[in-house]
Amino acid sequence: MNSLIPIFVGALGAAAGFFLPELSEAICRYKYRRKDKTLSPDRRFFSLTVRLLCALLNAAGWVLCALRAQSLSSALLIGLIWYLSLLLGLIDVRVRLIPNALLLVILAAGGTLRVLLSGWTGLVSSLFYMLVLMVVFLTVAKFVGGLWCVGAGDVKLAGVLGLVLGYPAVVLGVIFMAVSMGSFCAVGLLTKKLAKTSMIPMAPFLSLGLMAGLAAVLLA
Repeated sequence: MNSLIPIFVGALGAAAGFFLPELSEAICRYKYRRKDKTLSPDRRFFSLTVRLLCALLNAAGWVLCALRAQSLSSALLIGLIWYLSLLLGLIDVRVRLIPNALLLVILAAGGTLRVLLSGWTGLVSSLFYMLVLMVVFLTVAKFVGGLWCVGAGDVKLAGVLGLVLGYPAVVLGVIFMAVSMGSFCAVGLLTKKLAKTSMIPMAPFLSLGLMAGLAAVLLA
C-alpha cells in the first residue's frame, strides 16, 4: 500500500502543476486590477509545453517529498515551498512582479522547516545566510544599475532562498541559480534572442536554485 503513495502524490503534483498557469494568471490579473490596469492576454503561458513543464517539475518535487522527507510535516512544508517557487517564477515571467504575500508564505514555511530539521540553532544560522544573500544582491543591484535592473522582489526572494535552505544547501542553490541563468543568457546572446541590454526576470532562476537546494536537503 505504501508503494502507492508516491504514485498518488506524483499524480496529484502533476495535476497541480498542469493548472499552475491559471493560478498565476488569476494573481496577475488581481494585481493589475488593484492598480486600475488591464492585463493583456498571452496564450503562450497556457501552452501545452508550459503546462507539461510545470506538471513535470512539480510532480518530481512532490514525489521526492513522499520518498525522502523525514516526516509528514516536513514533506508538506517542502511541497508547499516547491509549488510556490514555481508559481513565483511564472508570475515574474508574466508581469515582472514578485508578490510579497507569496514571499511571506514561503518565509513562514521555510522558517518552520528549518526549526523542524535543525532546531532553533539552524534557524538562526539560516537567518544569517538570508542577510548575506540580500546584501550580495543589493550590492549587485548597485553596480549593474540599481533596483530597476535587479528588483526589490529579487533581493527579497534571494533572502528567502538563504533562509529556507541554510548551509550547505544554500551553496548548491546559489550555484544552480547562477549556472541556469548564465546558460540562459549565453544561449540567448548566441542565438540573438537577447541583447546585452536585455532585462530578464530573475525569479525563475532563483526558484530553480531554491528547488535544487530543497532536492539536496531531501537527498542528503
